[in-house]
Amino acid sequence: MEEISIGRTIAPSVTVFGITTALALVLTNAADIDGSGLPAGYVIPAIGVSIFSIVIWMALALITMAVGGVRSPGRVIVSQLSRHAEMLLLPTLIQPLFFAAFTAAKTSIAPLVSFTWDGFYTRFDAAIFGGDPWRLTHAAIGPIGSLGLEFFYTAVWGVSLVFVQAFMAIYATRRAAGTFFLALNLTWLVGGILLAYVTPAAGPVFAHLFDPALSGRFAELRSALALYPEGPVFQTQDYLADMLGKRIAEEGGGISAMPSMHVATAMIYVLAARRTRWFWPAIVFTVLTCIGSVHFGYHYAVDGLVAIAIAGLCWRGAEMWFGRSKSVDAPEPGIAGRAT
Repeated sequence: MEEISIGRTIAPSVTVFGITTALALVLTNAADIDGSGLPAGYVIPAIGVSIFSIVIWMALALITMAVGGVRSPGRVIVSQLSRHAEMLLLPTLIQPLFFAAFTAAKTSIAPLVSFTWDGFYTRFDAAIFGGDPWRLTHAAIGPIGSLGLEFFYTAVWGVSLVFVQAFMAIYATRRAAGTFFLALNLTWLVGGILLAYVTPAAGPVFAHLFDPALSGRFAELRSALALYPEGPVFQTQDYLADMLGKRIAEEGGGISAMPSMHVATAMIYVLAARRTRWFWPAIVFTVLTCIGSVHFGYHYAVDGLVAIAIAGLCWRGAEMWFGRSKSVDAPEPGIAGRAT
């Protein structure tokens, strides 16, 4: 396919960012939520990630060129830096600002519409699985397995979110990168904001805070998670619950179960990794994310199913906009990197 410009690559994602920001401003104003501190909290770490990612790219490129006997590797790298710098505008600035707007909108769900669908999703899960799915995962995985899954769901998933975006900007073709970022942002807008406001649910571990009738239903789950009070899951859930009564939006704040953005994002990875060596790792990543979202009580199982469907539809829309991209990691002239 023909080369596409940097403007055409980033414009759709910037448009979705603009829509999300406008929605966030309206919602936070209606909910009287202060989200003014969010942009810096997301952008500053993103700058560090992008710089570190460029350093990794340069190191790998130098090694590749040294092995391949490329002359003047430094000159080749310098010639490519401007191209990478253009694409890194997405993960360094646009994406963190998008996530800041998303967090503000998500934080406004509780004061604006509350959470009224937990009973429905609880019954839906029970109808499919013959009971609560989290009981199945806790019985199958056990306490030791839970610790490993906790590390994945918090540390591995979080690190992947920021570095996958940076490396997509560096290594992917412009068409592939444009498709990825547009699909990701559409998924978070459609699923994480629009659907979250239409069918608001807090999630099993928070349901008792909004629906006393479900307190006993998930008491055993909360007790199981409380066995590791110093763990990142319990600490995060305590942080999220504490933020519910405040009129301020902070990084990573806000709760919403339907649909699971953890699962939706993982599904975007799978779709981006098709026809590459990263496909099966992405599949494993998604399966573990689905299990973790239920196991730790953030989501109902149906949340993950809906998330996968939304991610697929948004990916298809982004793919139609940009056209099919053959590869995520096509070679770059002189270096293992990007092409269009």
